[in-house]
Amino acid sequence: MGETKPVQSLLRGIDLLEILSEAPEGMRLNDIADAMGLKTPTVHNLVKTLASRNMIVKRNGNQYAVGPALLALASRLKHGMQLSSAEKVIRELSAMDCGPVINYSTPLNNRLLVRIRMSPDRPGIIQHPEGQTNSLYGSATGLAFLAFAPDDHVLSMRQASPFHEYGIRLWESLESLKSYIASCRELGYAVTPFAGQELFRVAAPVRDRTGVTVAYLGASVPFGRMSDKKEQSSLIEAFVAAAKELSA
Repeated sequence: MGETKPVQSLLRGIDLLEILSEAPEGMRLNDIADAMGLKTPTVHNLVKTLASRNMIVKRNGNQYAVGPALLALASRLKHGMQLSSAEKVIRELSAMDCGPVINYSTPLNNRLLVRIRMSPDRPGIIQHPEGQTNSLYGSATGLAFLAFAPDDHVLSMRQASPFHEYGIRLWESLESLKSYIASCRELGYAVTPFAGQELFRVAAPVRDRTGVTVAYLGASVPFGRMSDKKEQSSLIEAFVAAAKELSA
């Protein structure tokens, strides 16, 4: 059996992504074609295919740049190295008297996936849920994502979960949400502010070495176990500090 030949279109797609990775401000289609030594229609087909998977995005009307899906892939590769450190930190946090349910989440394909979970009902057990996600507009992790994720990641996630479908009942107006997100940025963390909720929820951003947010460390505790504002502040401080430790 002869040696299998490389798939030319795949090789060209990889070359295209490598070229765009060196042009953070983006490139015009004609410039990409010149750099690759290909005809513009050929490059247009490659760009269209990669854009359908959010590997490439269009900016400023006529420029193309690396998209959120590719950035998320790179982040996950980096983040994989942090999982063991996250598990250690989560075990330490689980010993808090209030007994928090802890989750460590990362974005993937326009979803906020829970990668690690630990709860009082299974003491000492690190869980890796399959397919468990966080609400973009209704969870502390989702609000932290809106506040601290890169702008293009937020745009992609919001396009997949439009506010008028998934957030309007919680926030009444987009202006109300934007105002709250701004306050989260000032504080450095997010809590869910909804009246009548049974759980106190908080989430803090975990950043990579370049300062880009790649994950979210969150907790939820029944108000019956921590109705005291001082206890809530202690929980917030502990999780913000843990998120900074993971970032470091």
